[in-house]
Amino acid sequence: MTSLREFPLVGFRTGLPVENAWNVTRADSVDVTLSRSGLTVVTSSTTKSVYLVLAGDERSFRHIDDEHGIGIDQGSAYAIHLDTLANEEVRAEVHLLEYDASGTRTGVTTIDARHRALYLPPAGVDRVLVTVRVRGTSPLELGGLDLDAVERPAGARTGVKVVDFGVADTEHQQQAEQDLENFARSLEDVVAAGQRAGAVLHQVQDHLVAASEPRRSGGGGSLEARRLTRELLVELASTLPQSNGSEYFSTKLPLHAAVVTDEYMLNFYKDAFSEVTYVRPWAVDQVIAEGFDLLIYVTCWRGLHHEEWRGVKFREGPREALDKLLAFARENGRPTLFQSIEDPSNFDYFLPIARKFDHVFTSDTDCLEAYRRELGHDSVHYGEYGANPQLNNPIGSHRHTVNKAFFAGSYPKRYQERVDDMHVMFDSILSTGENLTLVDRNFGNEDYAFPEPYGELSLEPMPHDVLQRVHKLFRWSLNFNSIKSSPTMCAMRIYELQAQGRGLLSNYARSVFNRFPEIRIIADHENLESYFTAEIPLSEHRTNEAQVRSVLTSRTAQDIALRMLDAAGVDPGVPRGTPRVALVANRVDEQLRREVAAQSYPEVELVGDDADAEELLSREIRYIGRVDTEHSYGENYVMDRINAFKYTNSDFVTQSSTLREERIDGPAHEFVQHAEPGVTLHSVRRVGGDGVRDVLRGEIPAGAQGYSLPPFEAGPRLSPGAADRVPSGVETPVLSIIVPIYNAGTFLLTKCLPSIERNARAAEFEILLVDDGSTDGTTAQTCRDLAAQDPRIRAHCFETGGSGSASRPRNKGIEMARAPRLTFLDPDNEISDGGYDVLLELLDEAQAVDPEVGFVSGYQAKVTQSTGTTGRHTQERLTIRPNLREHYFKRGKFPVVSTQCAVMEKRLFDDGSLRFVERAAGQDTLFGWELMLAAQRGAFTAAAHLIYYAERDGSVTNTVDADYFRKKLIMEKAQVEVLTKYGLLESYRDHHFQNFFTNWYLPKLESMPVEGQDEARGLLRQIAELYGADATV
Repeated sequence: MTSLREFPLVGFRTGLPVENAWNVTRADSVDVTLSRSGLTVVTSSTTKSVYLVLAGDERSFRHIDDEHGIGIDQGSAYAIHLDTLANEEVRAEVHLLEYDASGTRTGVTTIDARHRALYLPPAGVDRVLVTVRVRGTSPLELGGLDLDAVERPAGARTGVKVVDFGVADTEHQQQAEQDLENFARSLEDVVAAGQRAGAVLHQVQDHLVAASEPRRSGGGGSLEARRLTRELLVELASTLPQSNGSEYFSTKLPLHAAVVTDEYMLNFYKDAFSEVTYVRPWAVDQVIAEGFDLLIYVTCWRGLHHEEWRGVKFREGPREALDKLLAFARENGRPTLFQSIEDPSNFDYFLPIARKFDHVFTSDTDCLEAYRRELGHDSVHYGEYGANPQLNNPIGSHRHTVNKAFFAGSYPKRYQERVDDMHVMFDSILSTGENLTLVDRNFGNEDYAFPEPYGELSLEPMPHDVLQRVHKLFRWSLNFNSIKSSPTMCAMRIYELQAQGRGLLSNYARSVFNRFPEIRIIADHENLESYFTAEIPLSEHRTNEAQVRSVLTSRTAQDIALRMLDAAGVDPGVPRGTPRVALVANRVDEQLRREVAAQSYPEVELVGDDADAEELLSREIRYIGRVDTEHSYGENYVMDRINAFKYTNSDFVTQSSTLREERIDGPAHEFVQHAEPGVTLHSVRRVGGDGVRDVLRGEIPAGAQGYSLPPFEAGPRLSPGAADRVPSGVETPVLSIIVPIYNAGTFLLTKCLPSIERNARAAEFEILLVDDGSTDGTTAQTCRDLAAQDPRIRAHCFETGGSGSASRPRNKGIEMARAPRLTFLDPDNEISDGGYDVLLELLDEAQAVDPEVGFVSGYQAKVTQSTGTTGRHTQERLTIRPNLREHYFKRGKFPVVSTQCAVMEKRLFDDGSLRFVERAAGQDTLFGWELMLAAQRGAFTAAAHLIYYAERDGSVTNTVDADYFRKKLIMEKAQVEVLTKYGLLESYRDHHFQNFFTNWYLPKLESMPVEGQDEARGLLRQIAELYGADATV
């Protein structure tokens, strides 16, 4: 957009100290003239909005300085009226853009031209930019604008009060206005009361929107309700406690970093170094004069103020400013670090800037080789995102709960794939009720507005630091990735939001699935009713804690900065190594010894209370606490306490809450003053030598400031036999779910098992975990632990190592199954919400029609960069096939059957002939055919599906080498036997084989490493010979 020279607006009347000087946006499409009567006439030739701007121009839309706009007096109100006659072809509105004391835009207030209004600025607004938005291509005659300060009415709420409703003034609207005021007052009481405000807030917000409905058609009521909601959310978020510093990172990296970036990455780095200076282009000489130790440039489009770093490649001002910084750094031996968070999509755009730096870091490992090739040096490294623990942390996250999903961002019309993902997730959420709230970064700009029905749910923007606290109010936050194929690149908010301690829903990205499996991925339309239950289940809380742990354990801003410095060969001169932890016990038994040895934190030692305090201090023990035999300790007991010291400057971290009736009772993620015995870790730096001696004596050290975690990693030991109590339904399960596992314990805990729990009848299921000889050191033990903790779960662990496929553990599970019906589910897949409930119900319905129906199967949603479906044989809720052989195979059809989304009668397996081919690859397809042929009668549904994640890193299924073709030969031999047994070999060869060979095997051959291709070709020839087919390989 460009602006005209300044022009006066005829009829502008004000008592404020502002000159009658206006600019207009999209100047090449707008004429501003005077009518014969001497009034200002605006004529636009574009259908897009244009803005008349008082005392500024569009460069001030995001950030403003003291020379532009109008300063605000919080003790005043402002009377505003735009004199114009709107018609159907053109319309005008006053938009007041609001800014805080730093000049950052925080919101916008819209006033319809038909109203005389009283504007009461919200708290924190320091300056406004007055604009008039014009929409339409007919001439618009403006009679002027009145703007003046008046005395603020006593007790009046912030916002816009319509002084004269004009033609729109109705009794119905006036009642709606009163309703808004009444609900606002009730919500103020909720905010003041504090505790358990979330449920009431949810009700009031819904009522606010409902109360505003009659005014929506009248113009403006809905906007006021949304503005009020935003203001109250900010007010409620302000009651949340914030970080008081960092005990763990009490010593910052002793370097002065000069940083060129945007607000988000500046907030990321600001607490990592002893001094961080954001460099403005016009202040470069001052920064150079003061000096710095290193220069970090993080790819950005605008910088912090007035788009000052926009066009750094070609705009003279920012380009010369960056070159000055680099020249100073080179002349004075200061390292320069380029960090791209825009790869791979903007690799080419920022490459010329990267060429100027000593060291290059990229968030996409797929770009490493491209950078090395283009730059001609090897100082190119992976630069991961992270979170600043003093900004992104779970403090106060259990205090209030708005039982909705929350997204803050923009609607990227240009990126259709991301827009489609938004619609999928938004629609899935809205199908459960009004459970979505949006903050629109471009609120008020119709060119980038969320379309309806999402637009009416959107609120005005919030400052970044406020936004982080608002996220903690909502049960779920939403994330959308633009880059899906990268093994490492994802949205930065993936890190920030996980650290906040709340639930996170995301669209698919390969990096998110593989690196953060705790995050729930919504890749297709889903039934999400279980995500908005009245009570948050403990499993959801546990997942939230796992997300916090996954970021704060090794991905804090300090961690990331230190790894970058190491890669660049910069020694910051800080102590290295993991701080040591001593756990003190009066009595040690085998269970306590085993639990301490199993801690995920690496530097933990168990000592008796007769240990020498001076000796412990001499070995630089950093943290100390007592443990006992009355508690049981999880593997992350120490790790979670250490992480809490990263985002609080506490004397101790304890556990003041307990589990009671499937709920958390007591303070969790809150500051406390009392340390609980047996579950507390103290900072030796804070409590000193006297505190260490207190702990050894069994006393609690003096310390006024502590922090309490949720009660998941320590709890009372169960009495003997307590773990053997069996809940109703487990002794006679209705369904056996067989889960084959190999080195996938994390996915088991975060994908497979949670999806099983999202079934209403989950308590009646038997879950059979069969480990195929995992070698990662944790998966087999995870299976055993789960079986010990949950009577529904039984585990079998093979000791002989992996068999190379899921067949052996699945076959073992068939032997173990006790229920009359069974199914299979891989650890890295999910059943759709309530999927097993649906399948069991439908199998009952099918058998009521035909008792011989042997199974019911849904379909597979295959999730990669896009989501496709396979094995879908009906669009109906239930379709019964009374003769599967005639319907499919005799017609030359060899269908894919989703056996992981099928409930099958156990009787089909009793004679031992229906089994998976062991040591083979691709055995699921053959098993599906055998299932259909053995059952003879089956049923299909579109009401349940498997969520199949096809890009798990390290999966045997995704590995193509010579061994893959060896396994395929085993499978093909077995397949020939089965097809021969059922008289279908000739039909398969004539209708299916050649297509499969050409379109499946040959592309696989081309994709594998060259050194194994000769052997693979020989194996493919053997496969072709099995079918008597000619094959050119």
